[in-house]
Amino acid sequence: MEGFQQLAELMIVLAAAVFFAAVAIRMNLGPIVGYLFGGAVIGPPVLGVAKSAELVAFLGELGVVFLLFAIGLELPVQRIRTIGARTLVLGLLQVVITTVIMALIAARFGLEPAGALAVGAGIALSSTTIVLRLLTDRSQLNTRSGRAVFAILMIQDLLVGPLLVAILALGEGEGNLPLILGIAFAKAVLAVALIFAIGRRLLALLYLPIAAIRLPELFTGLTVLIVLGVGWLTHAAGLSLAFGGFLAGVLLADSVYRHQIAADIRPFRGLLLGLFFVSVGMQLDLAALLEQPLFVLGVVLSLILVKAIVIASLAPFSGLDARTAIRTGVMLAQGGEFAFVLWSAAGSIGVLDNDASRILIVSVAVSMALTPFLFMLLDRFLPATSAS
Repeated sequence: MEGFQQLAELMIVLAAAVFFAAVAIRMNLGPIVGYLFGGAVIGPPVLGVAKSAELVAFLGELGVVFLLFAIGLELPVQRIRTIGARTLVLGLLQVVITTVIMALIAARFGLEPAGALAVGAGIALSSTTIVLRLLTDRSQLNTRSGRAVFAILMIQDLLVGPLLVAILALGEGEGNLPLILGIAFAKAVLAVALIFAIGRRLLALLYLPIAAIRLPELFTGLTVLIVLGVGWLTHAAGLSLAFGGFLAGVLLADSVYRHQIAADIRPFRGLLLGLFFVSVGMQLDLAALLEQPLFVLGVVLSLILVKAIVIASLAPFSGLDARTAIRTGVMLAQGGEFAFVLWSAAGSIGVLDNDASRILIVSVAVSMALTPFLFMLLDRFLPATSAS
């Protein structure tokens, strides 16, 4: 009976994911907002029809692994080299400065240093999925601001793995934070070096005979095995499963099979990732929005304003004119999907408490839902030109 109950709840989750994602896409909000809202509706705080989130959370965690794998797969060395030095500095400074500012604000509200840093790091990252979709729909990806936004998002995506390592290190106990982070990164570098030293040759040997058989399911099965295997190795090394997924993607990024691998994993990666956002939505306490609307609004406005001002202020130093800098800052002002990934990791090790998490998740979800309206305001008052 327990298995049947889990099956029934999984069916409810899938139905909510499909329905609310479709509605959100029709409203030009993007599927992630739909997944989050669908999870909130069926979760314990509202209807309560899906009370047990263990299976969904597990499948969702696999979705995050494959999302990070796909990001790593899209970052071959030659593509990373196309990012200009000044744009690279802009992306790094934006993440660092936003993290510090938001961490200081979070600390003022009583969060411990580790939790405050986790909050700041999550807020520093923007929504790759929503922003790229909106830029594509508006045919603005090749404008100057569109190219700048794309480059900054690529840099943010590159930083997700290291940020996960840092956040998991914060849960290792009290002590000197710089020392703890230094040890964690040293372990990460050692693990990465070993996996890369052995992995590239081993993967070539594994894929060659499987590719020669020309049976798609064997090829896909090998890819899944490699992703989970590298994830298991990084987890055994004290890092995260998700970081292993990212590392597996980077390992295969320069492989001749990269495009085939990306096509094979796309369908179930999207499904599992959707389940992750539904599981996050099931923790989304809409009562927090109703009980403390002004506080949530204040968090949302602070988040958007700080990010927009930081990016717009830094952008001119990378060679962007004032108009392009403002457009770039506003486009990247929202919170993003990786905030949920980082905060989920922080919550699992006790760095971020439930009260802070419920406000933050609602606030980031609202900022993501507002993104299409920010783009509409830009198009009306500061439209893209051939130069911006």
